[in-house]
Amino acid sequence: MMNAAANIAGKLFGHGSGTTNEDATMQENTSESTIQESEANLARKMNAVVYHGKGDVRYEKVPKPIMVDTIHGKDALIRVTATSIDGIDVAAYNNSQLLGLVNGDILGHEFMGIVEEVGIDVLLPVGSRVVVSLNISCGECDYCKSKLFSACSKTNPRLTPGQVIDAQTCGAFGLGPRFGRYQGGQAEYVRVPFADVNCLPIPDDVMDEKALLLSNVIPTAYHACRNVREGDVVGIWGMGPVGLCAARWCQVLGAKRIIGISGTEDRLDIARNRLGIDAINYNTDNVTERIAELEQRGLDVAIDAANPGAPKSTSHKLQRALGLEASAPEVITECVMSLRKFGNLTLIAGYDGTINGFPILEFERRHINMTIGLSPTQKLWHYCLSKVVDGTFDPRYVISHYMSLAEAPEAYKKLAAHEDGFIKVFLRPEPPSAIEPGEQPDQVDAYRQSSEARLQSEMEVVDTPMEVQREVQVTETVQVQVPPQGASEYY
Repeated sequence: MMNAAANIAGKLFGHGSGTTNEDATMQENTSESTIQESEANLARKMNAVVYHGKGDVRYEKVPKPIMVDTIHGKDALIRVTATSIDGIDVAAYNNSQLLGLVNGDILGHEFMGIVEEVGIDVLLPVGSRVVVSLNISCGECDYCKSKLFSACSKTNPRLTPGQVIDAQTCGAFGLGPRFGRYQGGQAEYVRVPFADVNCLPIPDDVMDEKALLLSNVIPTAYHACRNVREGDVVGIWGMGPVGLCAARWCQVLGAKRIIGISGTEDRLDIARNRLGIDAINYNTDNVTERIAELEQRGLDVAIDAANPGAPKSTSHKLQRALGLEASAPEVITECVMSLRKFGNLTLIAGYDGTINGFPILEFERRHINMTIGLSPTQKLWHYCLSKVVDGTFDPRYVISHYMSLAEAPEAYKKLAAHEDGFIKVFLRPEPPSAIEPGEQPDQVDAYRQSSEARLQSEMEVVDTPMEVQREVQVTETVQVQVPPQGASEYY
């Protein structure tokens, strides 16, 4: 009976078979009647985007998460109103080994929605409109109490082989066993652990298309700029959503010059035309030589937001194919070679495993300071939200496509191939699952038409360059501590 209880409780937690020690104790106290009731409730279904192996995701029916107070007292059930696909999800789609995904995992690291149900210990009101943090934090451990939320020691408490010290990062949605195997947000419903810590209420006048990116991209990009000071020259490798948002944060923080580096011309067009920054295409230019032409002294700050799983040289492609390294050092090398002495290198890219040919000598010779790691999202949320509310930061320029959740498999293919200008996809679930495929088609069509019309009107302001966008009227004040000298004041 205890084995059956453990299996059911594992499903209830929404993150595979891995549970915390606290969870295990609660499992033992779960009554047989509760388990039987839970088994019956698991028959309820929802639509979700499900991983089925490298390059294979499907939109299909899965069990809807449920709430049991004896287990989920600090959790909330969120009805998803918006989610997204970008480079993190595509990394999982292309390379299951990176995150250890297994068939049946629900993808999606970034989402928002409406609170439909809460545990007995949750203060967040039912009906609240919230953004959910990518990284899952407890708010109770020593790291969380120090506002180092991405190092939470409770939400992903496993030791990997060879570890004797707790070196795990926090849990995260939709990123597989490496991050605790919490089921992701590309679904109609998600159960969010420690809801009061991991849900950010959003003012009514902040539209979903802006608010959604507070889940990950906006705070991660701000975190990438933590070493940027007024008057700095900054180079950003990778013009995906995080890199493009980091460029905007550099402008907000007063950088003198910003240089974006990418091999995808449509992304460089956004950097040039929408943000007004310098752009370098690594397919046509020698990056370090070009930066030296622009800034002979070198960069003050280099930000690596590129894809570390895509080696450029034949040597590193071969090493990667033979399993001799997991990530390539080429972008790191370009960053270091472009920095001035005592410059700062920030790695926000998702490096994995080991790297051969790491340029350690150049780090020593130039006295380079390097920082790396996930954003402590909950620490930065309110400041980031305040800049969205007052119109300083409008992130919609990184959203390239608007699609339904059912179209996610096609969007993954386009994003993985860098086709048709795909950069970041905003996904809207269909109306709640009470409207099953083939039922009430008029309601489904009306929903789509009204959504498309609203997005069209909302996007009118986004089509103008940053410097001439109209100001947004602030209808709700967000209390924040404004950093006086750049992002570094938050650390």
